[in-house]
Amino acid sequence: MILIVCYSRSGNTEKLARIIAGRLKADLRLIEDLRPRKGLFAFIRSGFESVTEKVIKIRPLDPPVNLDDYELVLVMGPVWAGSLDSPLRSYLTEVGSELGQYAQIMTCSDPKNTYEKAFEQAAALVGKPAVFSKAICSKPAGFAEQGEALADDIVLRLET
Repeated sequence: MILIVCYSRSGNTEKLARIIAGRLKADLRLIEDLRPRKGLFAFIRSGFESVTEKVIKIRPLDPPVNLDDYELVLVMGPVWAGSLDSPLRSYLTEVGSELGQYAQIMTCSDPKNTYEKAFEQAAALVGKPAVFSKAICSKPAGFAEQGEALADDIVLRLET
């Protein structure tokens, strides 16, 4: 079984997570931030939290999950200011050491950037590298098709 844990401020990452979850028949849980992220001030605060690697309060996953029930946990979130977003950072801070095999997909706005810093930050919180890491640009047309291709790639990696 596969679990997808996703944070999405704008809805783009959640849309991608739902596509991948449907294709993989995976369980999906959304990370819920306790503070609003809409508006200019919240946008600036989000970038600041990301750059300063702030851990924030998030709601527990609903319904709760037993991570031992999953052969793979796919974590997904946006990249903010070149770094891991604070809600996903907070989730990984809470449970990172409990994760077995995990993969990560980050959504971003610059297709030329690999966002290695965000992947490295996540790996440091988990204590090991991901079996699969991919940054996907949420701007271009074909976002849904990219999600389906990612799901196929994940299946291939799990089979080998």
